[in-house]
Amino acid sequence: MKCPKCGGALKSVQVEKVAIDQCPACTGLWVDGREMMGLLQLSGKTLAKLYGATKKVSGGAGSCPRCEDGTPLMKLPNPALSDQMSDTCPNCTGLWLEGSDLAKMKAKYGEGEDLSV
Repeated sequence: MKCPKCGGALKSVQVEKVAIDQCPACTGLWVDGREMMGLLQLSGKTLAKLYGATKKVSGGAGSCPRCEDGTPLMKLPNPALSDQMSDTCPNCTGLWLEGSDLAKMKAKYGEGEDLSV
């Protein structure tokens, strides 16, 4: 899969029990619904490690790395942050997360609290 921001190849990384796709170049994260539910189970400390390694990348939303038809990503409400919009695929509902998204999730759910919703 290709990064929707910089075009780099996404690599699968394991974060506790959650496998997510990360771009080694810009460090953004691609998560689907199942993976997002796993992220919401992580502690704020674990999220802090993720967002500490993720940087903001300029550029448009790009296209979905999972859907093979080049579906453009759209700014839609992030399911974990009702007041936050994230680049989302309208077909597969995958989300592109950057450091700012993870920082906001950590701020909302706390340093050591469970992120279950």
